[in-house]
Parts: sequence; C-alpha cells; structure tokens
Amino acid sequence: MPHRLPNLLIPGAAKSGTTSLYHYLSAHPECGMSLPKEPYFFSRGYSPHAVDRYRSYFGKVADSARVVGEASVTYLSNPECAERIRTVLGDQIKFVFLLRNPVERAMSAFWHVGKLSADRRNMRDVLLPPTTSLQEALKWEHTELHKAQANNRVNVRPYVQHHDDPLWNFKYLRNSSYVEDLKRFRSMFGKQQMLIVLSEQLRRDPVSTFGRIARFLEIDPQIAPPNLEQEYNTTELVKRGSAVRFARAIARRMPSRFAWRKRVLQSTLRKKPCLDDPQRRQLAVLFDDHNRTLVQEFDLDLETYWR
Repeated sequence: MPHRLPNLLIPGAAKSGTTSLYHYLSAHPECGMSLPKEPYFFSRGYSPHAVDRYRSYFGKVADSARVVGEASVTYLSNPECAERIRTVLGDQIKFVFLLRNPVERAMSAFWHVGKLSADRRNMRDVLLPPTTSLQEALKWEHTELHKAQANNRVNVRPYVQHHDDPLWNFKYLRNSSYVEDLKRFRSMFGKQQMLIVLSEQLRRDPVSTFGRIARFLEIDPQIAPPNLEQEYNTTELVKRGSAVRFARAIARRMPSRFAWRKRVLQSTLRKKPCLDDPQRRQLAVLFDDHNRTLVQEFDLDLETYWR
C-alpha cells in the first residue's frame, strides 16, 4: 500500500512556532507528521512527477491517522507554492498558518542565521530601512541583500538546500509581511480551508489554542498532547571556540538533574543582538498599515497580542 499524501500543511511563518506545533500534533494519537519536519517539496527543486519521493516522507504515519501533515515554512512566502500544492494535493487540503508579531519575527530570523554566523551585517542595518513605507522597505531590503551577497557579507551555503531562492532566509522584512501571501492562499483554496493562529496565542495559552486547532482539523480536542507546555526550536547563540564546543559536548552528556549542566550550557551562550525600544517602535510603524489590513481581511485580534 503506497504511503499517504498529507491533508494538512503548516506553511509558516518561519520562527513563529511551527516546530512546536509540529511536535504537538506528532504527539496526538490521531495525527501523523512527516519525517523530516520540513520536506521543502514545493519550494526546492519542485517537480510534479516526484510525488513518490514526497510520499516517502510520510512512511511512518499510521494507517489510522486522521491527519497527515508537514510543516515547511518556506511555502508561505513563495508565490509559486500555492499553485504547486493544489496541483499535487488538490483544493481540499487544510492549512494552519502561524503568524508572529513582525518585529519579533524579524529579529528572531536574524538570530536564526546568526547561529551559523551567516549574516555579518549589523541588525540595525538590516531591520531599519530609511523609509516608513513597507513597500519601499521591501525594495530596499532586496537591493541591500544583493549588495551584501556580492560583498560576501552573507553566506547562503547553509541554506541552499531549503529553497530555490538561496537568499530566502535573509529576507527578514519580506518574510514578516503576511497579507499578500495569505490572500493568495485564500483565493486558491478558500478561507474555510485556512486557520490562522497567532504564535503568541499558542505560547500564552497552549491548551485552548491547541483545542481550537484540533477542532479545525476534526480530531479530538479533549486530548492534550503531553508535550504541550514545551517550546521547540528556540534560538540560542553559542560563543565561538573549541573549548566552548568541548564544554557543551560534555554537559549535554550529563543527566539534566545536575544543576551544573544547565550552568555550563548557559555560560557558553552569547548575548543576542536586539533593537532597543525606540528602534522597535520604528520598525513597528513600518508594519502598522500591514497589520491593520490583516485585521480587516482575516479578523485577527492583533490589539491583544501584537501591541
């Protein structure tokens, strides 16, 4: 019997809790999720004739699973993915979109590439454009990113396997702009196939938020996965040097009950670069109109969660 294709996709946004939701659903008895978490089938070397390869990512899913899913965050902002998804999976597939405050998501995405020192620019230089227009800011980001690549200020090599666009991970502002992407999915699949969840909701109230997701997926909302309080894929920046790597390797082998294990791991972390409060407000202004449109188009409670 051939492996099943998914009836659920979690297409993003990146750094918005998709890994956590993937693990929560994996722990629900009525769900089966892909291995790996992100197959990138529709955003990397796509071919509609490679469906058997795509099926293989779901080979561990039980026959009894009502929901079969995957969570490739590159699908949301790639303008070609929605049509590709419909071609392969049809128009009855369900989507859960996790959206995070654009300011926090952009900073987190910068930290994410910082783990590999892939972006050598200053956070302020990439997140604070010389304009208050989001559309102008996206053009500015595009230009500055290509300049940075030409000057070897960004290293795309660790990310080429994830996306046909090697610069995708460095588009901090573009990948924090959700409106047009969501409209594209809505026009192709209909709003009844889409559930939009704010990642801040999932973090603050995981039980009720997961229940809402479960009802949308038509699985038992009374079953709370045992890992529901755990957060996954949080970004940590580690100090450089062989001594640090050695200390962390030793600490990780120790049982978690030893207090010094946590102290060693914490002491080997470096501070994350952050925007100060005025800079955060400057970046937030850039997304004011964008966020108002999100509220109007998709009826989201951004006032409570994205102040």
